[in-house]
Amino acid sequence: MPDPTYMLPFTHPNLLEIEAQEERLREEVAQLKTDAKRTFYAHLNQESKDPDTYAALVFLLFLGVHHAYLRQYKVFLLEATWQIIMWGLVISHWYQYDSIASWAWLGLGLNAVFDGLHLFFSQRIVRWYNYQLARQQHNRLQQSS
Repeated sequence: MPDPTYMLPFTHPNLLEIEAQEERLREEVAQLKTDAKRTFYAHLNQESKDPDTYAALVFLLFLGVHHAYLRQYKVFLLEATWQIIMWGLVISHWYQYDSIASWAWLGLGLNAVFDGLHLFFSQRIVRWYNYQLARQQHNRLQQSS
């Protein structure tokens, strides 16, 4: 499973560093036997994720569905629960508009900022995720041979 620190996209390597690591991995994969290469690329084609799909999920859907797309189910459940509670508080205190509603709006605003970071860094997040998947698959193939 890829690195759980993906939630903080600004902690990932920048795109140039990711590209350099991907290039080193491609060179290592080129050294594998033909069957191992076939297995590696079949797994990679099946498991890798698309950055544009991730960005669309962040932008169009709420409840943290983009986390589930990258198989970060605990984070998805956390964000979905958070948003359901916050929206429930906003709706239940809509006409009273007391401090509870204000805090709920603040919580939703903070979540929007967090999702904005994920939208802004979506390319980096997904490329790092895909690189980690590829690296893990390569390590498995090296250990088995």
